[in-house]
Amino acid sequence: MNTKYNFNNRKLKASEFNELDTNPSHYKNSSFTRNRPSSLNSCTKGVAITYVNGQTFKTKDVTVESIYEALAENNNWLRLKNGGCINLAHVMHFEPYKFFDHPRDETSWIVGHAQKARKDNNV
Repeated sequence: MNTKYNFNNRKLKASEFNELDTNPSHYKNSSFTRNRPSSLNSCTKGVAITYVNGQTFKTKDVTVESIYEALAENNNWLRLKNGGCINLAHVMHFEPYKFFDHPRDETSWIVGHAQKARKDNNV
């Protein structure tokens, strides 16, 4: 029997799901709270810029204050440190952005290569 359009089988469908625990005191123990690692406390301030065409550009070279200063001086161009410019006439939205400094674990960056399959013609 097809139960797709049979609405009398609600009890059968609902029996597969557990009842939702809505008591907030059950979620206050330490297994549900996570502490941030100390490495996430160090960050560099930057800005996230959204252009009129929908592109998003995130950079550490420019801050929100420097954009405000450029707009106050009627300057539509901001120079980046490594070359290039940002045209503020095409910017729709900008907001502060934090770049977190993650320490790199050298062992996680090692990429292993699988051995190539040998073709034995002597078998």
